[in-house]
Amino acid sequence: DPDSVLEELRRVLKPDGILSFSDHHLKEAEIVSRVTEGGLFKLLEKSRKTCSFLCCD
Repeated sequence: DPDSVLEELRRVLKPDGILSFSDHHLKEAEIVSRVTEGGLFKLLEKSRKTCSFLCCD
């Protein structure tokens, strides 16, 4: 369950923690949408192959 995984990642990251994510199976827009839609993370930056997200308060 992807939502449970994101909730657990948010739980174990420090308040100012950064989640970096790369998946060659999904499009970049799909990654950003899936990670940010629950309000647990916000997009910090995108590089060529990796998206980084900051924990939301």
